[in-house]
Amino acid sequence: GQQGQQGDAKPEEEAAPEAPAESTEPEQEAAQAQEQVREELRSLIELLDRGEDSWVVRNALERLLREQEALRQQTGQQASQTAGKAVEELTPEQQTALDQIVQKQEELSQSAKALTEDMRRREDELRESDPAAAQGMAQAARRGEQSQVSQQMQGAARSAQQNQLSQAGQQQQQAQEALREMLKDLDQAEKARDEVLRRTLSTLIESIEGLVRQQEQELEALDKAAQAKAGLADLDTGMVKLNQNTLGVLDSAREAGQDVAPVAALLSKASDAQSAAIIGIRAPIGGALLVRDHETRSLTQLRLALEEAKKIDEDAAERERDQKIRELKQVYRKVLESQVQIRQETGPLAEAAELTRRDRQTARALGERQETVRAELGDLLARTTELAEAKVFEHAHKRLDSLATRARTSLDEAQPRTALASQDSIIRGVKDLLDALEDPEAEDRKFSDGAEQQEGGGGGGGGSGGAIPPQKELRLLRSIQTALAERTAELAERGEEARREDIEEVAADQRDLMGVGQELLDRLQQKQGQPSRIEGEGGDVPLVPEPAPPEKAGEP
Repeated sequence: GQQGQQGDAKPEEEAAPEAPAESTEPEQEAAQAQEQVREELRSLIELLDRGEDSWVVRNALERLLREQEALRQQTGQQASQTAGKAVEELTPEQQTALDQIVQKQEELSQSAKALTEDMRRREDELRESDPAAAQGMAQAARRGEQSQVSQQMQGAARSAQQNQLSQAGQQQQQAQEALREMLKDLDQAEKARDEVLRRTLSTLIESIEGLVRQQEQELEALDKAAQAKAGLADLDTGMVKLNQNTLGVLDSAREAGQDVAPVAALLSKASDAQSAAIIGIRAPIGGALLVRDHETRSLTQLRLALEEAKKIDEDAAERERDQKIRELKQVYRKVLESQVQIRQETGPLAEAAELTRRDRQTARALGERQETVRAELGDLLARTTELAEAKVFEHAHKRLDSLATRARTSLDEAQPRTALASQDSIIRGVKDLLDALEDPEAEDRKFSDGAEQQEGGGGGGGGSGGAIPPQKELRLLRSIQTALAERTAELAERGEEARREDIEEVAADQRDLMGVGQELLDRLQQKQGQPSRIEGEGGDVPLVPEPAPPEKAGEP
C-alpha cells in the first residue's frame, strides 16, 4: 500500500518542478541581476569609502593650513605692537592677545600630530584597495614627520610665549611650507592615478566603440537573414568573434581595478546576452526574434558600458581640473602672503618724514623682494597654459606684472609712498584671482553647467574647456571692472588734482578690459550661443564692461 502511495505520488512530485518551467529562465535572470546589483553596490561602497578617506585627509590638511596662515598674520600684527618688549612690559590687553596666540598655536600643533597619525592609519587601510592613495598619504605623512611640522608649531608657541614673535613667525612660515608640500604629495598621488586611469579608459573606450559597431553589424546581418527567410546557421561565426572580443575587453576592464568596475559589470552582461544569442543561433528555439532580443540586449549593455566609461573619464578629467585649480590657488596664496608682508614693511617707510640712509637700503631690499613676487607670478603664467588660454586671467597677470614693476621701481628710487598704491592694487588683484577660482555660487552654476554641456563631447581643446571654466573668467572680469570703477570714482573726486597720466592709465586699462571681455563673449557665442548678458547675482550683468565716462575720471 505504501509502495502504491509512493507510485501514485511520484507523478505529482515529478510534475511539480515542471509546472513553473516557463518562469525558470526569468527567475535565473532575476537571481543573476540581484547578484550583479549586490556586486555593484559592494564596488560602490568601496569607491565611496576610498573617496571619503582622501576627502577627509585633504579637507583637514587644507583647514590646518588656513588656520596656520591666519595665526601667522595675527602674530605679525601683534609683533608690530610689542616688538622689543619683555613679557612683563606688555599691557594686559597685549598679554591676553599673546596668550591667545600661544594657545591657538599649541592646538594647531596637536592637530598636526593627530593628522599625521591619521594618515598613517588610513595608509594601512588603503594599501590593498587603493595603492595610489595609500602611497600619497604615506609620502605626505613622511614629509610631515621629516619636516617636524608639529614640533615647528610647538616651537612657535614657545617663542610666542616669550614674546619672540619674529622667531615665532619664521617657525610658523616653515610649518606652512611643510603643509603645502604635504598637500602637493596628495595631489601628485591622485594625479598619477588619474593619468594611468585615463590612459586605460582611452583604450577601453576605443575598444567598446568597436564592440558596439560589431554588434550593430551582427544585428543588421540577422535582420537581412530574417527578411530573406534564410537560416541562422551562418550567423554564429560573427557572434562568436564578438563574444571573444567582448571577453577580452572585459578582462582589461577587470584588470583596471575598482575604478572601472561598473564598466566591467556591464560588459559581463553584454557577454551573457551574446552567449544566449549564439545558443539561439545554433539551436534555434524561439527563432530570429529571440536571437534578436538577445543581441539587442547585448547592444544596450555595450552602449551603457561605453557611456559609463566616458563618464568615469569625465570624472577623472574634472579631478585633474580641480587639482590644477588647487595648485593655482596655493601659488596665489603664497604670493599674497609675501606681498602683504612686503606691504607691511613698506608702510613705516612711507610714514617717515625723511628717509635715512638705512631706510633707503631697506627700501631697495624690499624692491628686490617685490621683484621676486613679480617673477613668481610671471613664471606661473609662462608655465601654465590654462592661464594663457583663459584670456581674462592672462590680462590680470599682465596687469599685476605692470603694478609689481612700478612698485619695485618706486622702492628702488626710495619712494615708498608711491609704492604703497601699487602694492595695494597687487594685493587686491591677487585676492580677485583667488576669489575667481572659488567654486561657483548657485547662480553661476547655471551658467557653468550650460557651458560644460556644450563643451562636452567636443573633443576638448583650448579656451574655456581647460582647467579654468568660463564662469571663473566672468567672475574675475567683474572684479577687475569693479576695481576700475572705484579707481575712476577716486580720480573724479580728486578733480583737477588728478594726474593726467593716472587718468590715461585708467582709460587704457578700461579699453584693454573691454577687449578681453569681448574676446570672452565671442568665445562663448562660438561654443554655445551665449547671450551678451549673463544672469547673475543682482540681475543681468553685462559680460563686456561698459567704459567709464571720461568726464567722471576728471579727464579734460
